[in-house]
Amino acid sequence: MVIIDMHTETSRRERRDAIEGCLDNLRHAVHCHDNGCTLPRCSKMKRVVSHTRQCRQSKRENPCAICKQLVALCCYHAKKCPSARCNMPFCRQIKRKLEAQESRHLNVNVE
Repeated sequence: MVIIDMHTETSRRERRDAIEGCLDNLRHAVHCHDNGCTLPRCSKMKRVVSHTRQCRQSKRENPCAICKQLVALCCYHAKKCPSARCNMPFCRQIKRKLEAQESRHLNVNVE
């Protein structure tokens, strides 16, 4: 019999819900062209995306915390995204890297 820790399960669900909420904010911000948008997180997410595009440290091995968080959020998105023409930040690049990793993994297992 498997005993499920309800606290851990609740924490996972809350974390997933928080990530999904951030993704919703990111999706909105990427598509929103209204500088006066009244959605509470829109302008903040637009600033995060803008920062990541301009951040000089993000191109280095050790990116800043803001860039790391956005890329992690985009990775979460890319793993589930079915679109080949997605306009979410980094989605296409992440998908290519994931496909390359999967291809290398398959080649190693075949040999």
